[in-house]
Amino acid sequence: MFAARMFGLAAVLAIASSAQDSAGTDLLSPDLRQALAVVEDRSELHPEEDAAYYGLLQAARDADAAALSAAARAGRSSREAAWKAGRRSAYSQFADFLNAPEAIRGRPVAVSGGLKRAVASAADENPYGIDELYEIWLVSPDSQSHPTVVVATSLPPGFPMGESDEFEVHATGLFLKLWSYPARDKHTRLAPLVMAGTVSLVDRRFESPLRGWTNAALIAVGAAVIGLLWFTRRRRVSVADIPSDAPPDFRAIAEALAEPDDNPEGPPSRPA
Repeated sequence: MFAARMFGLAAVLAIASSAQDSAGTDLLSPDLRQALAVVEDRSELHPEEDAAYYGLLQAARDADAAALSAAARAGRSSREAAWKAGRRSAYSQFADFLNAPEAIRGRPVAVSGGLKRAVASAADENPYGIDELYEIWLVSPDSQSHPTVVVATSLPPGFPMGESDEFEVHATGLFLKLWSYPARDKHTRLAPLVMAGTVSLVDRRFESPLRGWTNAALIAVGAAVIGLLWFTRRRRVSVADIPSDAPPDFRAIAEALAEPDDNPEGPPSRPA
């Protein structure tokens, strides 16, 4: 239903394609542009799309990182301008992927979100010397728990494989298509498919749920202490006579503040 609601903007958003022509098209060879012409959105990956699949991987892997990031920023600016032309109040990259994948195909994009799954697999035979593929599933803040899939040719050392909820992933690559895959709930889902050289990782395990509450908690504790001192002074009772309580159980507080885990189940194996 989320995807269906978004498709009405496709005609408006497609006008950005001409404005975005200068955003990273020099990364693509004429042969690769021709290969992209046969890519079909809202479908599984087909054998005839192999040239585009591995060609974008090679282009993203070999691109200058700074130039790729600059092109992704320029491309996003163009997409945001097109979005505003459609009188939408806030730009959503995920919705843009759903509505106008043909306008973004082959162009540099930067994506980020919470890591859900990471899988390694052997690459098919290809002319670019790509032996290993790493499939990264992430959920961005604007996707309503729908995943974006990044396929990379390498990962940072120590990258967590399997399913996870403790990390944030950032990737800059080239957009291939809006991919259709069979989800674990037996429904067919859509996911933007981005080809990248590598990704970066932010460890969220040490971001305490109490971080935003720390200052408020300290103020509250300080106020309580002042109030206690004032109260004991009025009663002419020495603070030394007041029994000391155990320190607060911050782990219990953190568990009480934690929201229930409503993340969807991890998706199936990599597109192939």
